[in-house]
Amino acid sequence: MLSAVRQLAWMFLRCLLPCPDLLRRARVRRAARRLITCDPWPERKATGADVAQLALLRLLWLQEQVRHAVILRQREASAVLARSALEVCITGLWGLRNPDAARELGGGDAAAAPRILAFLASAGLVSEATIKAAADALDTGARPRSIKAMAEQLESKHGSSDAISLYRKYYAPLSHFFNHASSFALLRHAYPAARLRNKPAHAWARRGPVRLADGCTGLLAAAIAGESGTGTFTRYSDAHLSRALVPLGAVGGSAIRHSGDWKHFPEIYGIVSELQAYANGSGLADDNVTREARISEGLAHAHGLLHLDETATAFLPHFVGDLTATVLTYMDSLAEPGKTDPSEP
Repeated sequence: MLSAVRQLAWMFLRCLLPCPDLLRRARVRRAARRLITCDPWPERKATGADVAQLALLRLLWLQEQVRHAVILRQREASAVLARSALEVCITGLWGLRNPDAARELGGGDAAAAPRILAFLASAGLVSEATIKAAADALDTGARPRSIKAMAEQLESKHGSSDAISLYRKYYAPLSHFFNHASSFALLRHAYPAARLRNKPAHAWARRGPVRLADGCTGLLAAAIAGESGTGTFTRYSDAHLSRALVPLGAVGGSAIRHSGDWKHFPEIYGIVSELQAYANGSGLADDNVTREARISEGLAHAHGLLHLDETATAFLPHFVGDLTATVLTYMDSLAEPGKTDPSEP
């Protein structure tokens, strides 16, 4: 358990530290730009591969915009831009596997046309019939998919989990925390201590957006280049995505930092040490009921010493239950015949 705590601490620290890669980023961007060969744009003859290349072109531009926003410490702008970069990345990955991607995306334009032009009818400048006729002229016969549907299709039909993983880790939280007027987004102006503030509380690490944008650029470029294994684009993407702290982790860390009572940290560390010794030693001789009671009680006590706020406390029983189950599974593996007890879980 202590090793898990150390790994978690190092993971957070890596996400907060800078990652200088000026020369490598320049090389990757040049190589990625050479992958874009659909110039001039083939219009109605565009294939899914062409859509992926066009997505990469926009992604390269967004990558620079995100970096500029981070340098200028524009946290809200950088988060929104990073979400846009991820959306373009998923669209490009989906387009690469879908020959009809251009037609489906065109259908999205047709579906959006009545909403975009509705104000003209309200102002009496054009009739609704004219707007409908214009939308029908643009209609490709295909209906667009949501970003989530694209990511799910890549996983279910092509066995690629990268897109859906990024969607769940970053796209959904960023939409709720930044883009939408959700309760959470509004209450960022009343955090901490319910005091109103002009500047909202941070909901992501400062360098998180640029890590995500860089990782997405490498990921899409690797897919277009057909890389497998440890190619240049793949290594670049992995290096940055491994340092991109998920927004939920940043929010959780901020909640603990503001509401936690850190004077009890030595006592918490002692409880974790005792549980580690129990899991690797005397606990192996106990039955499952005794193990579960001892571990869950210790974990609940450790988390209770933090004195977290109401929101964090609501998740506490579930978190303790999941962590207890993980430790019990580990202890069962040690108790199997022929296994030796390692020094760390």
